[in-house]
Amino acid sequence: MTIRSRVLTILLCLLAAAMTAAAQGADNRSIFGPPIDKDGPTGLQETLYRMRVQQSKKEYDDMLKRGEEAVRLAEDLDRKLEENGRLTPTDFAKVAEVEKLVKKIRSELGGSDDEADDQTDEVEKPATTKDAVTRLRSAAASLYDDLKRTTRFTISATAIETTNAILKVARFLRLAN
Repeated sequence: MTIRSRVLTILLCLLAAAMTAAAQGADNRSIFGPPIDKDGPTGLQETLYRMRVQQSKKEYDDMLKRGEEAVRLAEDLDRKLEENGRLTPTDFAKVAEVEKLVKKIRSELGGSDDEADDQTDEVEKPATTKDAVTRLRSAAASLYDDLKRTTRFTISATAIETTNAILKVARFLRLAN
């Protein structure tokens, strides 16, 4: 073997040793590409977990928006009843919208639609439409307050009971029409 081939062999060995040492460095640089992102997902399971967390946050935010919308509609109904003295067909459509929003909230909270098994001790049915709309407004505000106090990890039995009370009042208003 000639001196030239020995020097070339030694240089190749040193280059291989340098590459191996650089790969074992403590920093997150790669000698062949861009820096390795330690903050990003490292695998499929972590990516799926992050997606589930984002979806859960979105569902919780949507539930809060539904609660806020139910409060807005109930307050609008109360204001319209004060102005006109009665509810119009458009107002009854708003009652149906409140009912739809509250049903969605109740299902997201884990409540079910078992009216036959409903044994809540509600004081009494509203005597007038004005009383029913007032109860609807106050119950919707109470529900929204309950939703704001919870997190996406909790289930509020109080909020579920409030949704049931709102649905009873909404059904009363619908039947009173």
